[in-house]
Amino acid sequence: MLFALYRNDTLVSNGKIVILDQTNDDLKIDLKSNNERWDYLSGTKIVKLRQDTLILYDNCSDCYSYFFVRSEIYSNKNYIQKNKRLDFLEVINYPIGFNKYFTSVFFQNEYLGFIPCSDGSILKTSNGGKNWKMVETNNTLPLSGISFINENIGFAVGGQSSCGGTGCIVPGYVMLKTIDSGETWEKVNLPYKQAEFKTIKFINSNFGIAIGTGVRLKTYDGGLTWASFTSENMTAVYNIYLLNDNIAFLSGLKGQLFKTNDSGETWKEIGLKTNYYINAVMFINEQIGYISLWNSLMKTTNGGLTWNKMEYAPLGVCTMYFSSETSAVVFGARSYASSKWDVWDSQINILVDGKWYGDERVSYHTDPFYLNSKHFYAITYDNKISIIKITN
Repeated sequence: MLFALYRNDTLVSNGKIVILDQTNDDLKIDLKSNNERWDYLSGTKIVKLRQDTLILYDNCSDCYSYFFVRSEIYSNKNYIQKNKRLDFLEVINYPIGFNKYFTSVFFQNEYLGFIPCSDGSILKTSNGGKNWKMVETNNTLPLSGISFINENIGFAVGGQSSCGGTGCIVPGYVMLKTIDSGETWEKVNLPYKQAEFKTIKFINSNFGIAIGTGVRLKTYDGGLTWASFTSENMTAVYNIYLLNDNIAFLSGLKGQLFKTNDSGETWKEIGLKTNYYINAVMFINEQIGYISLWNSLMKTTNGGLTWNKMEYAPLGVCTMYFSSETSAVVFGARSYASSKWDVWDSQINILVDGKWYGDERVSYHTDPFYLNSKHFYAITYDNKISIIKITN
């Protein structure tokens, strides 16, 4: 079997592959490259094939692995983009100014925003991210999610469901509440549980859901009281999408996706059978919805009865906003080629009239946040806040 290795539309190596042995998981091959620059690839190798990725590695404990991903960018117009920056996308970065580990970002409107931190603190901006200050929480447990009912009343959640050492006391979950627009926060009195919240969301002033590792709570009175809920086969769920006052979706492990039509009273499983975790979920209406797996973006047009992979879509999507079936902004990985055939990757990808476009200016280390179809927020690796606006 012959192979050819291309980079930037140029042949960098070719050679011969001979299969020496085979198991259910691996191929043992003898690889011979005809290019001296790639001699380190030659010799006896072990190969795994996972979806669209070929993993080449040596059978030893201290050798490097090489990952080769199947790419269509060199011959397919769907992967070619003339410029690396989009003229209808505005990206502004502001330093946050704190040396902390930020876990997420939330904006109530274009001016009022919050960042929960792993040390239990919360940062606040009142001018759209230009300046940030730390507000009082009286909490040291990690915080991971924030949601507001209105400009004054909001909740932050987090906690720690494990601890190091035998016999240690697990801190458990924590929920904080503010009634003064995030200036001060007080602990919500919940029964102790060895759990931790991941996220919290409200669809209106009454109905909200908070979920995480070992905990699923709902409220019908704006967070004054909280009650546990579950459903058959519901194990771990980590993502929430609230469509309207009655309909909500929860997603999590092994393709599990649950839907409620009665504000969380009952839940029905509508997911797909897969070993992959659902990274994100969004529905335009009851019939048309999207879920993200690490290797695909899936779409349903019949309320989740069947799911189909979207062609040419980004992978590993963690945040998405579909305003229609042909218009969206998603945060995930995708490779492009310019008209000069240089290859580049994009972390923000925009669907316009059914075709994807990327921009090189955006990066993030936590899940980005969407305020609406025009305004998005991301925290960069160098602790800046990216204000991302769609201007068309």
